[in-house]
Amino acid sequence: ASESVLEINYGLQATNVIIDGVQFYLNTGPDIDDDAAAGNPTYFHQWEIARCKFMTKNKTTYLDMNGSTAAGTDCLIHDNDFAAASLDGTKIQKPANSMFINNRSQTGIETAL
Repeated sequence: ASESVLEINYGLQATNVIIDGVQFYLNTGPDIDDDAAAGNPTYFHQWEIARCKFMTKNKTTYLDMNGSTAAGTDCLIHDNDFAAASLDGTKIQKPANSMFINNRSQTGIETAL
C-alpha cells in the first residue's frame, strides 16, 4: 500500500490475515501498527492474531491498530502473551469492533480492553 493519501492504493490492505505464533522482540515502535498518519485507510478486516509472544517488557504500545475506518470488523486478537505488568488502552490500541479474548499479562488474563 502507498504511504501517500494522494495515491489510489493508499490504505489498501489484505483481509483474512492470520498472524499465529510470532515472537515480537525489540521493535522500537508498536509491534503491529496501522501506520495511519493521515487519511482513514481500512485495516484489520477479518484478521486473526493468535498465540503470539510480545516479548519487550512493559512496552508503551504493543498494538496500534485503532486507525481503521472499518474498525477491525471480524478482527480477533486471542491467546497472546504480553511481557507487561498489566494491559491498558495505551498498550493495546485495538480496532473498535475487534474482539480481545484470553490475552495475558503478568496480571493474568486481561478482559477489560
